[in-house]
Amino acid sequence: GSPALSDLVPYVANPGGSPATQQSTVSALLAAGAGWRYSPNTWTYASATTMTTPGDVTATDPTCYMGVKLSLTNSFWKTFYGLGGSYNAGTGLTTVTVTAGSDNVLANAAITGVAWSLDVLANAFPTIFNFAVSPSGWVATPSSTAKFSMNGHLVSCYINISGTSNSASAAGVLPVTPNGTPPTVYFRVTDNGANPTIPGMAGGTNGSTTLNFYKDSAPNAWTASGLKEILNLLYQYLA
Repeated sequence: GSPALSDLVPYVANPGGSPATQQSTVSALLAAGAGWRYSPNTWTYASATTMTTPGDVTATDPTCYMGVKLSLTNSFWKTFYGLGGSYNAGTGLTTVTVTAGSDNVLANAAITGVAWSLDVLANAFPTIFNFAVSPSGWVATPSSTAKFSMNGHLVSCYINISGTSNSASAAGVLPVTPNGTPPTVYFRVTDNGANPTIPGMAGGTNGSTTLNFYKDSAPNAWTASGLKEILNLLYQYLA
C-alpha cells in the first residue's frame, strides 16, 4: 500500500544565512522529526570541546555516543560530532567531548536545544569539516588542506600538504584519536621536487593523533630540502 505521511522524512540542504535564520530553520526541522531528536538533558559549557550534564546518562542519552551528530545553540547555531561521554562519580557529572575540527568550538555561554542524529545524511548537518593537520617537517607553515567526516566510529580524512622540506621526516595530526592501531595507507608524494614512481606511506599508532608520512614503504628518508608534498591522501581509521 501507499506509505503513511509519518513514514516520510523531510530533507533540506544546509540552511545558510544568518545565525538566527539557521537556528529557525533547524528548529523547524527538529519539530518535524527529520532524523533529529532532542536530548532530554540540560547541558552546560565546560570547555571549548566539552559540555556536562548532571547524573550518569551515558547509557540513556545518544548525545554520549561516539560519532553522533549534534546540533545545538551556543551563542549561535552550531554543529559537532560527539566523541563519547563519560561519567565521573566524584563530580556527579557526565561529560561529552565534541569536535567540529577547526570550524567551530563551544563558547563559554548557555547551551540550548541540544539534539542528536544517527542518520548518515542528517538534515542541515555539514558533510565535511576542516581540521588543523599541523604539519611538521617543512619550512615555516606549508600550504595544506585537511578535511574530515565521521560515520559512527569511522573517521575519513582528506589531506594535501605542500611546501619546502627542512627535515628527513614528516608528520601531521589527525582530527580524532584512533582507537586501535590505524591502517597503513599509500599515496602520491613529491620529494625534492620530483614525483617518485613508488608511492609514499602514511601510518599512525593506537591512542595517538600523530600521523607519520613516509617517502616510501622502506621507509627511506625524505630529502631535507626542496619541494615536499603529500598529495591526495585519503585516510580512514576507527575512533
